[in-house]
Amino acid sequence: MKRNARCLIKGFTLIELLIAVTIVAILAAIAYPTYNDAMRKARRADAKSLLLEIAARQEQLFSSRAPNTYGNTVTSLGYANPLQTEGGWYTLTVAAENTAGAACAGTAADPCTAFTLTATPQNDQAKDRCEGFTLNHFGVKGLTKAGATPNDIADCW
Repeated sequence: MKRNARCLIKGFTLIELLIAVTIVAILAAIAYPTYNDAMRKARRADAKSLLLEIAARQEQLFSSRAPNTYGNTVTSLGYANPLQTEGGWYTLTVAAENTAGAACAGTAADPCTAFTLTATPQNDQAKDRCEGFTLNHFGVKGLTKAGATPNDIADCW
C-alpha cells in the first residue's frame, strides 16, 4: 500500500497565507489612523497644560510688579526661548499689548496690560484637526484654526 504523499504534508497553502496577510493589512489600515489621532489628542494635553501654566505665571508676575505689567516674552517669564512642550510638538509664544492695543515693552513707561498666549503645532502635530491653541488674559480659550466654532473650541479644549 502506498501512502498518499499529499496527506503527509502539513502547513499553509499560499492562498491561506495571502488571506491572512490581507486580513492583517486591513486591520492595520483601520488601526493606524486611530492610533495617530489618539497620540495627537494626548499631545494636545501637553500644550493646554503649558498654556495654563504660563497664564498663571503671567498673573503672578502682574500682581508682583510695580507698575502692574504682564511679561511680553517667554524669557521675561523665566523660560527659555523658544518655549516648547516636551517632545517639541508645540511651540509657545507670548504677545503682550498696552492699553492702546500696541506691542509693549513691559516697563513703567510702557506697561503690558493684556496678553495672548499661542501654542503652535510642530511636525506631525500640525496635522491635528484642532491646529493651535490660544489663551488670553481674560482666560478666554481659542483655536488658531480659521473659522473655529464654539463647538470646535469645546471639543479641542
